[in-house]
Amino acid sequence: MSLYSARIVRVTFRTLWVLGLITFSYLLANPLLPTLRAFEQGRTVNDGVYTSEQATRGQVIYDEQCGFCHGEDMSGGQAPGLAGQDFVAFWDTAPLSELVNKIQTTMPQSSPGMLSGQDSTDIVAYMLQVGEYPTGDTELSADTETLDSIVIAAP
Repeated sequence: MSLYSARIVRVTFRTLWVLGLITFSYLLANPLLPTLRAFEQGRTVNDGVYTSEQATRGQVIYDEQCGFCHGEDMSGGQAPGLAGQDFVAFWDTAPLSELVNKIQTTMPQSSPGMLSGQDSTDIVAYMLQVGEYPTGDTELSADTETLDSIVIAAP
């Protein structure tokens, strides 16, 4: 290998190493962006982010798709509970987008991904109602940016 070829290999290696480091740093920080955005907004589920009508729609879907595994009262059973201290402790400070996304992409267990974004958001509204979070005047939007801006917190 000539001196010129060795220099090109060295420069290419350094460039790839730097690009890899930048990519790794971005991927490491990226999952935190929704949480950071939500903290910047200062909104939590305690701010009345859903309506009682939306929770009622969510209850119908929950009863059909979720209650068998998570319990009729959301206390758990074959699957974890979706209300109460353990639930809040697990999801505390997470943006609602993470919860809605988990429901939409992994539930129900027998048919993951069958629920729409709106269905999943309505289920979350029902979960908030059961968790005794206050209602508001506006429905919880299924828009990811909106869901990113609202943090789960203890009631």
